[in-house]
Amino acid sequence: MPRDYVFATMPQFPWYKYPKKAIAMSFGEIYMDLYQQAAKTGHAFTCRFTRSMLDSGVVDPVEGWLPSKHQPNPSCLGDFRKLMGHRVPEVSNGVSQLVHLTTVVEVKEFCCHPGPNAVLTSIESSMDLFQQQWIESHRGGELSKFGNYPSTRWTLDPVDALRCGWLSSDPEWKLRVLHDGDETIVNPGPGLEYEEDDLLQCLYSLDEDAKDRDVVADYVPLFEQTRKILDHMWCSKDPTQINEDQVADWRVFRNTMRAGWCTPLLRTMLLFAAMVVCRIPLSAAAWVNRLFVPIYVQYVDLGVTLGLLTKHARQKETDRDQPRRLWSIGQHLPGEHGRFGKDHFLVDPSTMVPVYCLIFCQTT
Repeated sequence: MPRDYVFATMPQFPWYKYPKKAIAMSFGEIYMDLYQQAAKTGHAFTCRFTRSMLDSGVVDPVEGWLPSKHQPNPSCLGDFRKLMGHRVPEVSNGVSQLVHLTTVVEVKEFCCHPGPNAVLTSIESSMDLFQQQWIESHRGGELSKFGNYPSTRWTLDPVDALRCGWLSSDPEWKLRVLHDGDETIVNPGPGLEYEEDDLLQCLYSLDEDAKDRDVVADYVPLFEQTRKILDHMWCSKDPTQINEDQVADWRVFRNTMRAGWCTPLLRTMLLFAAMVVCRIPLSAAAWVNRLFVPIYVQYVDLGVTLGLLTKHARQKETDRDQPRRLWSIGQHLPGEHGRFGKDHFLVDPSTMVPVYCLIFCQTT
């Protein structure tokens, strides 16, 4: 069970004690208890998902930086480790001297009708800027879970599209889905639009490894195809494993897929790439897909990279095609120790300190 990643590892430290109501606690509650115990004993660490990211309306400069109780359940020990950031001398909050403005950035959401070249160029830029994250994800078997041989003849199945939040804008296309004995009519046909409301998310678990897929035999799900493409792409760029054949294979695949770069696939690729950059476990893809949107982040000195924006902090729909200015906030150990790692977040300057966007964790 997810809680065992905490209970099987943390008791080796003398400062950690089992919570009294451990059996009845969710993983998020266990994680919060771990965070509090670590902070009280001088072993504070940063967290990936704060309350202000996942709990709408939290704007307190101290409470907003605390970890949310709504954490994704880890599926392996590496997933659990990714949910913990770097060690810091004190609990992170907006008034801490360790939290400082690094630069002002411009962010822009993924548009509804992007060109594949713009999306692929942005992903390639993130691979160039944050090679360590991509190396870790590939070598750890996370990104390469399904291999790097995607099909050029792949097309999105309507039911799979529905699983991932894509609904048809054409009322003439309908599909009847049985859920808990009740019949629900949904629209998975052509003209797909992403469903922002979570009302239909309950129809499926959105688990890319689910065995009860209601799709055609031998179909490769969207999440699986996305990992294959990104791993294929990374293997052509990995500076530690330069392979001319792989480079040529990627170039052929990219050109052959001209008619296959559908909007759901491109958006999912950006989402997964942002998760790799942010060091978020890919096993949480469905969870992230439901709560966050991928964004382009323009740094003056770095160029374009990718990040994630929590849905409740988005601009009005009419303003989403315009760039938005946010603050890049860094946290790290002071002095010489700070060079070992920095956790970066994006902060809405109108609320000053609560983190509304997650960007990346960079190790130097």
